[in-house]
Amino acid sequence: VDAKGYADGWFPAFGSIAPTSSDWTVSNLTFSTPTTAVQAKLYFAFSAHTYAYAPDRMTGGAATGQVWISGLSFEQTGVSPKIPSVMVEVPDKNFSTALDMVAKCMHNSQLSGNFTVGSDYVISGNLSPDLAFGLIGARHMGVSQYMEVFMTQWLSVRNGMNAEGSILGQRVMSQLLWPLGVDAIFSFYGNHTYLYENLPYVDKSMDFLKSLSGDDNFPCFPKAMMDHFPPGMDWVDWQQTRAYGSTTNFLTWYVYTLRRFAAIHNEFATKKVAVAGMQDPVYIGNSTRASEYLAIAHNVTVNIQSKLWKENHFMTNARYSETCEDAVYDDGVWVDDQLWAIIFNVSTEEQTRSILEWLAANPSYELAPTRWSNKTGNGRYAETWFGRLGAGDVLMRTRILDNYTFGVTLMDRIASIFIENDDIDESYTMDGKVGTDKGTDYLEHCAGFIWATLGGVFGVDFASDNVASATITVTQALLNAWNNGDKTASFSLRGVQVDITVKNGAFSVQGSGGEEAVAIRIIQNGTSKIAHLGGN
Repeated sequence: VDAKGYADGWFPAFGSIAPTSSDWTVSNLTFSTPTTAVQAKLYFAFSAHTYAYAPDRMTGGAATGQVWISGLSFEQTGVSPKIPSVMVEVPDKNFSTALDMVAKCMHNSQLSGNFTVGSDYVISGNLSPDLAFGLIGARHMGVSQYMEVFMTQWLSVRNGMNAEGSILGQRVMSQLLWPLGVDAIFSFYGNHTYLYENLPYVDKSMDFLKSLSGDDNFPCFPKAMMDHFPPGMDWVDWQQTRAYGSTTNFLTWYVYTLRRFAAIHNEFATKKVAVAGMQDPVYIGNSTRASEYLAIAHNVTVNIQSKLWKENHFMTNARYSETCEDAVYDDGVWVDDQLWAIIFNVSTEEQTRSILEWLAANPSYELAPTRWSNKTGNGRYAETWFGRLGAGDVLMRTRILDNYTFGVTLMDRIASIFIENDDIDESYTMDGKVGTDKGTDYLEHCAGFIWATLGGVFGVDFASDNVASATITVTQALLNAWNNGDKTASFSLRGVQVDITVKNGAFSVQGSGGEEAVAIRIIQNGTSKIAHLGGN
């Protein structure tokens, strides 16, 4: 139990099924308490193992019969697990302290054997966006043991995909976030066998969405279909206008997913690679698929720009109709819709400028980066979930040249809020206090902080193409950040260890290990060059 009263983990979260009509058996359980724990409690519950919150696993399930417990003993091993750190060093004390906090949060989130959403959702397997952001954060963090856990969880989700390509038991946005997790895992390891085995399932997911699309290529989920999924068309499960139809947020991430797998299909349609179990190298990609995905992405982008734009923001839902009729709905300014449209190059230059002007006119929205919506000024609408909002804000700001410094300012703001509250909480008010939802060790946010650090502050983009496996954009603002102090960051790219150093205002990058060298595009001072790093 942590200092705020939350049970920060149940061990085992999912264990073996107890035997029936058995003789005496011996059971051993080794567990580590989370770093936030102030107390550990042991519960005995008869048949308490459930896959839901009811019946409460702390008071037991509905089994009948008797159980005898004897010979109970405790032993302290004296061995504390090593907590992997985020492989980033910066001279700012607050930022460094927050990096230590998010590293502990990632550690605490997987103590049960699976990554979990947070201390108040310790048996949740919610992919959208919690576990997906967790995976993206782990990918940026560069910790192999975490990636292995996520690979197991991603396989479990894949096994829930039906013949039509629908991922059952998850919010429908998992149709996008599960494929992007496959992309992240491949980007980390560079394992062609993994890509060969999972790319067909990505294509099935895209085919399923295509089957729900009209002439504008907007997939639409009617309300009757949504009754078979957990709530929410995208990652907001508490707002009716985002519960079904074709939401802007879903469509924006759809464009990005299509572009990503068009790039992957194109890359591996022209070069053969070795795959386990295959005698000769094979083509993994399909150029026809790539062309199809790019065409759909283009059409969706154009239609978002034309159908969903209103004055200074993207509207909420293209088909707010129970039966998917055309019914554009403007539910005010949902800030996440605007941020991710800019990040994924869905907005036009003029639309981007209008969004930035709107944010500049509403500075209170970024005091604790970043507020959900301009709807009523209380409750969730007036709060932030940092991963979905603040991390997106940082990624957006740092990719726009004259906004970079403000992006770092936003990171400093959330770092101070983490430190002041002595935890990474689920929601925050704009004055930095814990908000409506009060869970701790919230995976989405600690992972989002890591993503925003490497992907935003250090300018690393793992989106690959035919030329490079990643792109690093080096700005003068990065070189000058924190009074020109030394900054370093390390990550794995297709099995190669890559190290970035900023020293005395100069940028350098080195690579080591890996079976094959990787190509990294480095953009600096308006020029682009390719660096080939690593390889035996």
